[in-house]
Amino acid sequence: MINAALKAGEYIGFFIVSLVSNAIPYSTIPYLFWLAPFFARIRDPWSLMLAVASSALGASIGKLLVYMLGRGLSTFGRESRFKQNIAYLTSRHSTATFIMVFMAAALPIPDDVVYIPVGYARYNILLFFTALTAGKLVVTSMAAVYGRAFSFLFEEHPGIPSWVTVAAYIAITLLAMYIAGSIDWINMSNVFREKGFRQGVRVLLSELYATLRKLPGYVSRLANRN
Repeated sequence: MINAALKAGEYIGFFIVSLVSNAIPYSTIPYLFWLAPFFARIRDPWSLMLAVASSALGASIGKLLVYMLGRGLSTFGRESRFKQNIAYLTSRHSTATFIMVFMAAALPIPDDVVYIPVGYARYNILLFFTALTAGKLVVTSMAAVYGRAFSFLFEEHPGIPSWVTVAAYIAITLLAMYIAGSIDWINMSNVFREKGFRQGVRVLLSELYATLRKLPGYVSRLANRN
């Protein structure tokens, strides 16, 4: 009974550490780097599976809070073409968004730059959590199997100050939201449907170029407004 209680405590510990580390937006806390040695000590396959599942679930719930932050941001301000464009993009391309969330969770990329815009677009929360949990299971399993060296690859940013990393992640998030909200995706869908893939790509690249050219003016207007 004591051993069972100790094991339960370990699983709860994996869950809490993963939840807290992932609930902080743009966190650079290398939680898998620190959990990997504990995974390596677990010899029983079933116990290791439970440890991985506990960590992945905690990480997923933490990132769900980040998603909710983006969703909460969408309630500010009036309904606009920007909000309509970004919402249409994720609803019209739900499968692609699902895959994007899964890849962000499973690969070594700054995943909050995906989750906040997806939350802002009010993407289906059940689909989001499903893709997110699947991705976290993949990355946590890989950390458990390959150990400390693998988790270092995924979680650490050697030689880069945390404030620089966080600032870069925020800038990327804002840029992604600006692009997604500025392009008329309804019109883009019509172009692809009526003129074909090649012409659609050309129009999309043209829209992207025009959107990026407007970015300095957009930033200037925001600065003057404040």
